[in-house]
Amino acid sequence: NCAFTIRLGDRAETDAALAQAAHVESIELESNRIFGAPIENRCYIGEYQAERDCMVLYATAGKPHSTRKTLAADIFGVPPEKIAVKVPDVGGGFGIKNVLFPEECLVLWAARRLGRPVKWIGGRTEGLLSDVGCREQASRAEMAFDGDGGILAVRVHSTGNLGAYLAPRGVVSLRNSGYVLGNVYGAAAIDYEMRAFHSNTAPTCNFRGAGEPEGVNIVERLIDAAARRLGRDPVELRRRNLLPPDALPRTNPAGLVQDTGDYRALLDAALEMADRAGFAARRRQSEAQGLRRGFGIAMHVYMAGFNFTETTRLVVGADGGIELLIGAQSGGQGHATTFAQVAAAHLGIDPARIRVVQGDTDRIETGSGTGASRSLTIGGTSALLAADALVETGRERAAQALEAAAGDVTYARGVFEIAGTDRRIDLAALAGLAARDGEALDAAASYRPEHGTSAAGCNICEVQVDPETGAVTLDRYVIAQDAGRIVNPVVVEGQIHGGVATGIGQALLEHAIYEPGSAQLLTGSFMDYALPRAADVPPLGLLLHEVPSAHNPLGAKGIGEAGGVGTAPAVVNAILDALAPLGVRHIDMPATPHRVWRAIRQACAKAETAEAADA
Repeated sequence: NCAFTIRLGDRAETDAALAQAAHVESIELESNRIFGAPIENRCYIGEYQAERDCMVLYATAGKPHSTRKTLAADIFGVPPEKIAVKVPDVGGGFGIKNVLFPEECLVLWAARRLGRPVKWIGGRTEGLLSDVGCREQASRAEMAFDGDGGILAVRVHSTGNLGAYLAPRGVVSLRNSGYVLGNVYGAAAIDYEMRAFHSNTAPTCNFRGAGEPEGVNIVERLIDAAARRLGRDPVELRRRNLLPPDALPRTNPAGLVQDTGDYRALLDAALEMADRAGFAARRRQSEAQGLRRGFGIAMHVYMAGFNFTETTRLVVGADGGIELLIGAQSGGQGHATTFAQVAAAHLGIDPARIRVVQGDTDRIETGSGTGASRSLTIGGTSALLAADALVETGRERAAQALEAAAGDVTYARGVFEIAGTDRRIDLAALAGLAARDGEALDAAASYRPEHGTSAAGCNICEVQVDPETGAVTLDRYVIAQDAGRIVNPVVVEGQIHGGVATGIGQALLEHAIYEPGSAQLLTGSFMDYALPRAADVPPLGLLLHEVPSAHNPLGAKGIGEAGGVGTAPAVVNAILDALAPLGVRHIDMPATPHRVWRAIRQACAKAETAEAADA
């Protein structure tokens, strides 16, 4: 039941590097399946509008246009104009709501059959049972080092659980894990093999990070394990291997172009925020209370936003307000704020004059929806280009209205004028003239980047572990994150906070468990499936670092998923650092109190057996 195999990198070059390595570190890891568990469950309303023979779906969905395309072509066999998808505000998703679910088809079918609207509201247990799962992989990995601690190569052979059916983008996460095995380091070779299997569980698909957290987790766990075995400082081992800024952009060993970055600056900033120099004193204080304290670090790079096109259309009203119509779809990421800011800054007007319209296939011709943290880098760039186009369109109209040559017309802050005169006309007046002629003052632009962006960061976590109970407490967490050129710092901070919480959940709490053999879901409610609560997430120390992207005119980088990419390995590395004196060398996620307690007991029993043998 192996559905497919993915291979990335150069196997022969990796084999050669491993053969000549001074040290090879090996590890076996399991990435636990988790649920997206959005705050708003999936819900749909189907309506049949007989007057235009059109089925209208009101949905909590991430990709309205691709949903319409699939419904029209693959489900109902009708032209696209016979389906409309309308998406209001969405209460979270991060990939879970991007695929087409059976209920979307059924409400439309039933509405057309009955001639009246039909609604389906999913319950929490229904969601845990039927939403796509994510993250489930098992990996055997090796990292080759030279005698000076330089990383020569990484080899990872993994298996991924696809579930009973292949989800629409079920291959993407399994591929992406291999894209980031070079991470922020200078390893010259990688060998990645992913064998994907079907099983009797619900399907798996993309969720916040789409496979990249799994790949980064492997690399960062390997480096910590190697540092411990070689007796080296894990921070300095990472520093030794960081790519310098002048090595970027570059094509990484998996074949993907890696964007700009200053990784050493991120590492230094995070260490300063974390007060690493004071860690030894804090550890002694914890030990005096019978607790174990650990320091964990993980670097990450999140590569996002390639192979997509987005279009923005700007329409000026007679009151001077501007509608910004875009096919990108917000799931709570603040699109209405940031898109308006981008366009307003370029037009020199108040952002309050711009109203963002999204999630309506009747009004918006095309769109790629949400995903891959591309909304600002691609959608924002299309908004910037549309603003340029609107100025040029307005210049031509203003030249006609002012009876001047277009080359003599200048634009600033919503007003066109003839240079050196007092003759001028603003956007509102131009829109009024266009409306009088039965036309609109509007402009559109599309953008598709040649390469995606790479947002790097450094995560540092300190934990306290109670060796008697296995309970883990996160004492502090800091992250230094490169976000490219930042449009709205508050939106960026919110996205990073959410990403870190997601990573903490996977590291310590969340685990979708199926009964062996029957595949009966045993974690079908929040009584059994533990999401992080406020008490589980410590105050977050955050430093935003701006290294503009070389891959889009805005200089922005995808940030919506980056915050959670390096969180899990930072947390687990901190736990293993705390337990290293007790002989614990490995633990899989989630590091629940029972798992931690069991690992401590097993290490102690092993030590006692060794002492008895020596005696």
